[in-house]
Order: sequence, then C-alpha cells, then structure tokens
Amino acid sequence: MNRIFLVLLLIATAQVAIAQQSNNSDNYAVERNALDNYPSSGLTCIDSSLIDMNALCPMIYAPVCGCDGITYSNDCIAQKVGGVTSWTPGECGALGCIDETLIDLTALCPALYDPVCGCNGITYNNDCEATYYGGVTSWIPGACGSVGCINPQQIDSNIICPAIYLPVCGCNGVTYSNDCEAFNYGGVTSWTAGECGSSTCQAYFSYSNTGLQYEFFNGSSGDYTSVYYDFGDGSASSDANPVHTFSAYGEYEVCITITGDGCQETYCEVIITESLCTPFFTAENQCNNTVTFFNNSAAVNANIEWTFGDGTNVTNNSDSLEHAYPATGFYPVCIYLTGTDCEAWYCDTIYVYNESTMPGFFETFTPSLSLPVTVAFEVALVVPLPFTYSWDFGDGSTSTAPTVTHTYNTNCSPTVCLTVTGDNCSKETCKTLELCQTSSIEDYSGVSDTRLFYDNDRVTIQTGGFGNTSEVYLTDILGRVVYSTATSERQIIIDTHDLAPGLYLVSVKQKNQTSNFKVQLN
Repeated sequence: MNRIFLVLLLIATAQVAIAQQSNNSDNYAVERNALDNYPSSGLTCIDSSLIDMNALCPMIYAPVCGCDGITYSNDCIAQKVGGVTSWTPGECGALGCIDETLIDLTALCPALYDPVCGCNGITYNNDCEATYYGGVTSWIPGACGSVGCINPQQIDSNIICPAIYLPVCGCNGVTYSNDCEAFNYGGVTSWTAGECGSSTCQAYFSYSNTGLQYEFFNGSSGDYTSVYYDFGDGSASSDANPVHTFSAYGEYEVCITITGDGCQETYCEVIITESLCTPFFTAENQCNNTVTFFNNSAAVNANIEWTFGDGTNVTNNSDSLEHAYPATGFYPVCIYLTGTDCEAWYCDTIYVYNESTMPGFFETFTPSLSLPVTVAFEVALVVPLPFTYSWDFGDGSTSTAPTVTHTYNTNCSPTVCLTVTGDNCSKETCKTLELCQTSSIEDYSGVSDTRLFYDNDRVTIQTGGFGNTSEVYLTDILGRVVYSTATSERQIIIDTHDLAPGLYLVSVKQKNQTSNFKVQLN
C-alpha cells in the first residue's frame, strides 16, 4: 500500500505532462512533426503487461515522447504507468490542439469518408479535412466515441488523484488503486470494482442505441440478487435491462452495480453519444459561374443548411440545388445536418469556372535549320484544376497529359491544339509553330533572354518569362513603325512577306528591358 501512495506522490510531484497529441499509423494519431522520430519496433505501442502501478520510478524530469504521442516525465513512468513499448528522448511537440496557421480552406481534400476524431472532440471526414479545415494538430482514427479499451485523449497525469485504495480492475486487466487513476493515468474506458480476479461474481453490461436512446443489457454473472444502473447524467434505474434516453450528445460514465450474498461488483464504461447521420455532397460545374450541388448525405428527419463560401447561406432539404457565384475561383462549401438524432457537417473546396477562365498552353523549343525539333508543351496552370486534357500535335500524334514533350520529324509548321474539358464545357486553343528558320541573329543590345529568327516571309521572336507582357515594334530605316503588338505569348510571328526590301529594326520591350535586333529583308 505504501508503495502505491509513493508512486502517486512521485507522479503528482513530477507533474507528469501528458499532452494529448496524435497517433501513429497503427493506434493513435502522433503529432506530425514528431512522427519521423519514432522507432519502428514492430510491437504494438501499448503493452498492458508492462504497467506496474507499484513500481518506484525516480523523481526526475527527463521527458520522453511515447509512441502514443504522450510526454512522460521519464522513461520509467512511460513504461510502468503508460505501458508504452517505445519512446524518443524529449517532450512531444508543443503545439496545442488548434493551430490556426494550418487552416487552408483552398486545400483540395479528397471526397473520402475515413473519419478521424480530432483533439477538440469533433469528428472529421478524413485527416486532410481535420488539418486544413479544422486546424487540429492531433487526432485518432475513427469517429469520436469509437475508441476501445484505452483512450489516450482522456489521459491527464497532471490531475492529482486521491491517495485512497479503492481498487478497480481496468478493461485491460490491470488493477488500479482507484477509478481516478484508471481513468486519468491509465486512460481505460471501463472497469469493475475490486482487484482483477478477486470477485466471485462479475458485473457487466452491453448496449445498443438509436440516436440518444440507449437500451442496456445486463450481462453480469454469479450469485446476485439486485441490479442498479447509474447513467452518469443524474439518472438511475434498478431494471435489469433498462432503456434510457440521454438529453444531449456528450460523454457519460455508465455503471452497473450488482449485489447479493457475498457479492458486490461494479462495472463502468464511458459512453460517448454521437450523431446518427453522415453528411456528404458532390458538385457539378455548369460552366457559367453556376454550380449544381447534390446532397448525398445519409440522414433521417434532418434539417440541412448550406454555406457556399461566398457569404451566402441557405436552408434547403432537397436532393439538389444550384448556386450562382459572383466570380470564378476556389470556394469552401459546407453542408450542416441537424435534427433530433443528427448533428454533423461536411466541407469540401470547389473550383468555379467558365470557358473564358479555362487554361490554354505554352510551349518551349529552339528553332533549327532542319528537323527534328523537340517541343515541350505545358498547360498554363498555377495549381491543379479538375479538368481533362487532349493534345493534337498536328502530325497524327496525341496525348492526355498536362505536361508533355513531343518531337517533330516531318513538319516545320505544325498546328497544335489543346482541348480542355470540364463538367459541362470545353475550350480549344490552337497555335501554329514555326520550327524551322533560315537565319537567326543576336540581340545587339546585349539582352540575352529574347531571341529572333527570320527569313524574307516572317520574323519569329521568342521571349523569356511565361506570363510577361511584351511590346513589339518593327521600324523601317526612316523610323516609321510598320508593325506593333502587345502580347503575353512567348512566340511572336510577324508576317513580312509584303514589306519592301531593306533594313529594319525590331524592338522588344518586356518589363524594364528592351531587346533590339537588325533585320535585312531581301
């Protein structure tokens, strides 16, 4: 007994800082910036056979980060109190539950329902949404309330449990000095009164539920004469198989106590009531800044509210609805379900577009006096967008990749077309490339990223820097401007077939630079 009290004193004095962080891929969410430091032991993270609440751990603070993402005061406490099988030196990361710098509502998370329970007690559809839409720094797999015997999120060894010996047997088969230690130090979700293996009867219950209404089934064994349930919300029952309706969603410690001649046994379990609905939607772009949303949620008698990410909210319980956006771009859209047995939400980021905002392409190549010439093609994208692509390279070859390289062997002037396809529209962009040139000259002003090639029929200019606007002027020997244009195209072709023979000056202005070329037309 004295050894147990001493361990309690050591734990309280050392103030074991157990942060509720995330798990590893097998059991619990581990904070991501610490995950790479965890050893791969091949063992499960928690081994209850290692737990020994009578162990005398040293009263020193040499913190270690357990494989369960929890900081322990030293390795002895990690093993003997937490039962962890591996750890790394130092505290686990110091982030709190919510890190607002993680929130990025433009992030394109997958439309996948692989639920995780955030450290803030909210169920997210997947870990991507937990991070970028909720900003949570840790989570455990599964919806909130679906934890097994050990729930690391309830562990808090900063709590000073009373120094009394009222033993309970945890669901992990470990005897704890009292239920406070079982819940806060061991993280166990259920237990029975008395030391493990010490009772002649065994209390137990199971349950099923529909929303907030729970039906409990007495599964106790042994010689007992009475049953008493405490539902953890101020209500109780002496029925063997009671039906109880909780008033709100939340966490309740439900206990069953059986008594009889020489038998008194209590079994407790933490029940987390959760919503009976699964929100989900898909979206279809109409190519005119209007989007059709389809409600694919699983819910009964739920009220549905939509937020469209442009400041507009609407309540609509239909299977589909349309929304017109003021401009193209990315918008975070959420659907909220509320009802008697339902309270949940789902968010996704959509991209609103029309034909004019669908991308074109740019190309990079070096003209040559003869074929073959290799051209690098790329769709003009800043971020990935929900489109498909179809290239026609003008020589019978095609591709569907957003970035592709193609070599021409037989055609010096191919016409290349890119078709970009969305939900309900498509856009075709075509360009004629001049791959073969008879002459080339250098920029005599010394600016090297603009090149010029010419013959008597055309002048071809290649500029540097995608997206920059170029001003081009063609001036004759008398200083008259015979051609001018302003464009962001990287290849500019000037038709000189009808110009008189003679010497011409070509000036290309881009940002604060001007490139100058002398061209002799015959």
